Amino acid sequence: MAILALSLSSVPSILLAALGLGFVIFIHELGHFAVAKWCDVNVERFSIGFGPVIWSRTWGETEYALSLIPFGGYVKMLGQDDMDPSQETDEDLAEDPRSYTAKSVPQRMAIISAGVIMNLLTSVLFFLFAFKLGVEFTPAVVGYTLPGDPAWVAGLRTGDEFTQVNGRTGRPLRFIDLRQEIALSSGDVHVKGIRRIYDGVQMTEEDFTTTLVPKTGDIIPTVGVAPSLGMRLPQAAEGEELTVVIPGTAAAKSTPPFEGGDDIVKIDEVDISGYADLQNVLARRRGQEVTFTVKRGKKDETPTTHEIKTPPNYFHTLGLKMDIGPITAIQQRSPATTAKPPLAIDDKITHIISETDGEREVGADLNALELPDYLATLQGQEIKIRVKRSTSGQEESIECTITPDDRPGWTETPMGPSVPLTIPAIGIGYQVMPLVLKVEEGSPAFGEVNRGGKPSFIKSIEFFPPISEGAEPITFDNKSEDPINWAYAFWAMQQHPEAEVVLQISEQDSGQEYTTKKLTPKPRDQMGSEWYLPIRGIPLNMLTERRKAATYSESLSLAYNRTKSSLLEIYLTLRNLATGRVSPKALRGPLGIAETAYHFSEKGLGDLLWFLGLLSVSLAVLNFLPIPVLDGGHMVFLIWEGIRGKPASERVMIAANYVGLCFVLCLMLWVLSLDIFMHLLGWWKM
Repeated sequence: MAILALSLSSVPSILLAALGLGFVIFIHELGHFAVAKWCDVNVERFSIGFGPVIWSRTWGETEYALSLIPFGGYVKMLGQDDMDPSQETDEDLAEDPRSYTAKSVPQRMAIISAGVIMNLLTSVLFFLFAFKLGVEFTPAVVGYTLPGDPAWVAGLRTGDEFTQVNGRTGRPLRFIDLRQEIALSSGDVHVKGIRRIYDGVQMTEEDFTTTLVPKTGDIIPTVGVAPSLGMRLPQAAEGEELTVVIPGTAAAKSTPPFEGGDDIVKIDEVDISGYADLQNVLARRRGQEVTFTVKRGKKDETPTTHEIKTPPNYFHTLGLKMDIGPITAIQQRSPATTAKPPLAIDDKITHIISETDGEREVGADLNALELPDYLATLQGQEIKIRVKRSTSGQEESIECTITPDDRPGWTETPMGPSVPLTIPAIGIGYQVMPLVLKVEEGSPAFGEVNRGGKPSFIKSIEFFPPISEGAEPITFDNKSEDPINWAYAFWAMQQHPEAEVVLQISEQDSGQEYTTKKLTPKPRDQMGSEWYLPIRGIPLNMLTERRKAATYSESLSLAYNRTKSSLLEIYLTLRNLATGRVSPKALRGPLGIAETAYHFSEKGLGDLLWFLGLLSVSLAVLNFLPIPVLDGGHMVFLIWEGIRGKPASERVMIAANYVGLCFVLCLMLWVLSLDIFMHLLGWWKM
């Protein structure tokens, strides 16, 4: 984790984060302290942290201390002690005019609530200065929709920009606003936005409106949407080495080469304003050499313009023709739903029939992996798709008449093991089975797979070198309820074109098992055919923008609204935790908070102040929950005393405080264990 990487360059950010966290706690306790002094209460100790005192100094009647456990703080007043609640019912202490218990109920309410009020006030100040300095955020622009998930089913596309989410408006909205509305909603999420469309000639914009039905059962409700990439190539930090483009791809053959920090502004004659533009233009010109125009220059320099020529990028394959699996996902309002009859979940596509090519069998003739591109070439034509469909336990063959849209293939990629491969032109997602029907002559796998001349199953594929540190072989189990899609392994080959692979094979008829030698996937042009990727192998940074208020009055307005929104979001989070819609595993503890503070401080002072504003609001809300030993618990007892005219009995106070203390300690242990085992060590996979 970055917070543990204590390089010299990180020390200022770590110190800044630590000071910020300490300041938030200090402000809370200062509120209690100041109002207690104002009410003439004897404050015995003002401590930042809990547990054994590691430093203290006494000024006047108060001891100021730093304690060992830096997860909070406390103000110890005469007649008030969470560890000894009997003091609040002690008659001798109550007779001391400077004791906490000698003060009126309204005075004690003021003392107890002062910490929360101070946190809310300072959160506004944190946000105010954050907006004035400038805050980096990720716009609510779609970079990717997970095939089969709610966002994909609803028809969202790369580049869609949200302008309204459940009534929250603004352009640009932040991506975190979208995530929070989805995670904290109690039902459907209604969105509006703007979609950019490139038809091969010009860019146009159109409005869209749709409803997302969040998927529950995970840590938080999700719809399967990721933020957009930007147009800047990654740049190595000082002293670091970075491969600018993916080795073995077309980008690595560019002349002149790309450099870290390049900003893409144009492809050929088309101006590029976002990742969706880049994806659409490259997909439609996948078989052509293109010229990238980039802006290049250091931060304080005037950028220079450079033109970079990049050849087409071929798919790398082993020469395997795979069996197609069932349709597992269908988009709303897509050609699949308007087909006659409509395509259905669990249909298995067997043939494509068109005037252009006649009847083609999917599998041994038409590779299941090439279907997305093949159907895109038939856009605008009325074709027939023959499927096998199980009806009342009987399998029958059905022909569906359908007209594909003008949407290129392989622009929605299978980024997860069980994610379906999609055909954007007709709006479906399907499985590609790990069953090899045929091996092309002269291909890397010829003579290594289907040695007996019959179809065979791929049981696993292992990459050399591994596709990520510690990566295990990808294994396939046809009997699993959630089988791994072969398209996932195939896409991994495209992302690592120079890697070698080893396959473990099981013959379908004999059951004989064997392992192939190391195979090197070949680009399609070396196997006598043309099949082009819609990408060129150029990694890009995430899309970010910086929002900066022009005046302090604008900053104050933004800060006030941000504080209100944060309060609402925290209460909605607590509600969804209580109802089970959000999993407790989504919580972070002190280590997670410290790590997050560090990351924000790395971005700059404005971003750290933003985080401290969020933390201040969170501290205010959590401290005022009606839990004994917290400020909210004390307020409940004061309300009780105000109504009854006398405090709760010593027995009730002691019992409640012990229950509250036990709850708080258990909660702290829980979130600390999440920090260590789930986030730090990555044991969440277990």
